[in-house]
Amino acid sequence: MKRTLFLLAFWVSTNIVFAQTISLIEYYVDTDPGYGLGKSVSTTPSSTVSNFTFPADITGTSNGIHRLYVRAKDSNGSWSLLNNILFLQDVAIVQPESKVNRIEYFIDTDPGYGLGKPISFSQSANVSNINYVVDISLVSNGIHQLFVRAKDANGRWSILNNVTFLQETVVTPTIATVTHIEYYLDTDPGYGMGANIPFTPSADVKNLNFAADISKSSVGTHVMYIRAKDSKGNWSLLNIVNFTKVITGGIEKTELNESFQAYPNPSTGLFEVNIPFQTIVVRNTSGAIVLNKTANNSQFIDLRNQSKGTYFAEIKSGDKTLIQKLVLE
Repeated sequence: MKRTLFLLAFWVSTNIVFAQTISLIEYYVDTDPGYGLGKSVSTTPSSTVSNFTFPADITGTSNGIHRLYVRAKDSNGSWSLLNNILFLQDVAIVQPESKVNRIEYFIDTDPGYGLGKPISFSQSANVSNINYVVDISLVSNGIHQLFVRAKDANGRWSILNNVTFLQETVVTPTIATVTHIEYYLDTDPGYGMGANIPFTPSADVKNLNFAADISKSSVGTHVMYIRAKDSKGNWSLLNIVNFTKVITGGIEKTELNESFQAYPNPSTGLFEVNIPFQTIVVRNTSGAIVLNKTANNSQFIDLRNQSKGTYFAEIKSGDKTLIQKLVLE
């Protein structure tokens, strides 16, 4: 039985000239059972009752807001007006402790209670800090939500725990094999149309020696371009070699041109050269000329109006032709 102590500041008396005695005080909750049918309150008979305290039996009253009514009757059978007070009934239901017997998870969409993927664990009344493996093999790339919940032996489910994660599948690229290497002199005949260079196909080709046919080249300075193609059909950037063909004493010779120093390299466009030069020709990696001018002993190469990338500069300084690779950032 639950009793609540109420202090009611009310006043009850008769309006008759001859004082009467209050013989009964009763109360009820919410619904009036009728005069004399409420629950009686023990009191000392008196002509006036005020600031009266009594324990009220609210056993069986549902949780929520209710109203308690109190009234009194005197010895002449006359009833007082009703006194009332609001109160909140809030009975905490204590459930017996039970073990957690299932933990499950799902991703993004709830399949329904008991239909998530189970997590292995030792059953206990309190489960914390458990580690488990989540199967995300069928989850698409992107941002997702992982939800976890538990159920106890009484069939009650916990609230959801959730965490956000990013699924990003890393695709390991297949290493392609270099299948073709070719070269050409001065003018590009088109991809696959250069002179073939024999070699053993491999994923990495370096320090390759080959004999280039320059018999049809005229005496003077020339540029040899070399490129490769892999098994996926991708072409490499051009490798460039400057050389000079000369005839000395009736004997034809080939001389590789020297290089010069340029700094800073890489640069944002303006390169300073360590020696003065008279003419300059700059080619991109496709062999196209992007700059061709007389320099008049300048020591600067200006590529600020060109796109970022790799270039090859050929300068004439005195009787020498020099080349250098320039990187524009």
